Amino acid sequence: MLSILLVAHLILAGLSILHLVLFSSRPIKAISWLLFIVVFPVVGVILYFIFGINRRKNTFLPLKQQRLRKAFDEKIDISKWKGEHRSNEIHKLSNLVEASCQFFKHDDTTVQIYNKGNIMFDDMLKALEEAREFVHIQYYLLEEGKLLERLLEVCIKLVEKNVQVIILYDEIGSYQLSNATINKFKAAGVEISPILPLKWGTYLYTLNFRNHRKIVIVDGTMAFTGGMNFSDKYISDVDDLGIWKDMHLRLKGAIVKDLQVLFATEYYYATDGKSLFSSDYFKELKNTTNNTTNNTSTQLVSGSPADHHPNIMLQYVQMIYNAEETIFISNPYIIPNSPLIEALRNATLRGVEINLLIPKSSDTWIVKYCMFSFFEELLSWGIHIYLYDKTFIHKKVITVDGKICSIGSGNFDHRSFEHNFESNIIIYDKDLTQKVDSWFIEDGKLSKKLELATYKKRPVGRKLKEGFARFFSPLL
Repeated sequence: MLSILLVAHLILAGLSILHLVLFSSRPIKAISWLLFIVVFPVVGVILYFIFGINRRKNTFLPLKQQRLRKAFDEKIDISKWKGEHRSNEIHKLSNLVEASCQFFKHDDTTVQIYNKGNIMFDDMLKALEEAREFVHIQYYLLEEGKLLERLLEVCIKLVEKNVQVIILYDEIGSYQLSNATINKFKAAGVEISPILPLKWGTYLYTLNFRNHRKIVIVDGTMAFTGGMNFSDKYISDVDDLGIWKDMHLRLKGAIVKDLQVLFATEYYYATDGKSLFSSDYFKELKNTTNNTTNNTSTQLVSGSPADHHPNIMLQYVQMIYNAEETIFISNPYIIPNSPLIEALRNATLRGVEINLLIPKSSDTWIVKYCMFSFFEELLSWGIHIYLYDKTFIHKKVITVDGKICSIGSGNFDHRSFEHNFESNIIIYDKDLTQKVDSWFIEDGKLSKKLELATYKKRPVGRKLKEGFARFFSPLL
């Protein structure tokens, strides 16, 4: 029996290594996987087949998904549904995003930035209550608790007013969402569906690709998006990490149509081909660029494993290369790949001041130690690193030169770049960016600033944990 298992392992390991040699375009990542397969027999092979294969390059989709995607491409031209108020201003970053994501920069946006979860959720639920036609909600995490109970109450009232309510959620991200709660939403008349559900025959595709976006659209004229999941963690102290700090946005203007495109696309796949691409959901939004209170320039960045390019990574790299004076980055998961590392090093050599704000504690220990394994190198280049220990910082924010900022769902790690469906909003506005910078500075004053000399003296046991965790970086 053991000999049969050994032969089976050797065959599968050989096939894995052959696949790496033939299809891997990144030597460092390929070497990591090779070591992982050799060091962890059987387990390494299984994890490679689940997490290592790039299924956006290779056709590993189930036949049903292939048919859906072909039908979508043939029937729906999403370009005609996007925001119509395109900016005339030329910018390297906006040109990159337009070319990679096909979303334009718009100059007619009204932006409200939220730095506190309780205020954001109060405003969001109030906006939902006032909906007249439809409410579309998409979340990575819908978590049982007071907020979800409030959402259910709002949805019941909306359906009673004949307002359409559709909710999409990621099945793994929302693993704690009970069938009883789902059935309550359905009983209220809400159409609720999982994105990328775990089903027999589709595990290899769905398990590794998660939908990490957070999008709420009200009547096609207002949208909420950013980094906050639908969880009580943002409004009360429900775990050892305290009340989570994050940023979220309320948007009005043509960019709402771009977010509606993302939602309608995910809805098409989640419901086996039901379409929301009609004028009922894509409003003709009046251009308000002459109104000085509504003229913020914004642009949607979308990333997914179905895209031709790692759009979120390209956005971050370009922002870093654009910097001339300062970069502020706040993110709970900074596991930089080679392009990001070189971009950061290039910026420091140009004299750009780089500041990183990172939570001292993490919701995942292996991610924490993997992230910390990069700190000595980053500190040696002159990058300032602040560890915030008051609570857990979940913000996914980067600002450049006090002029441009990005707020959204995308982390600085392999998962957000390669495997997750993500969305960020770039804000081209000096006043709003400097407001975001001021929040960073406030949190920085409450944080511990790392010093290179001291960090080098950390215990050997700590260094071993970091080295071990970094070995798993291709999975994170």
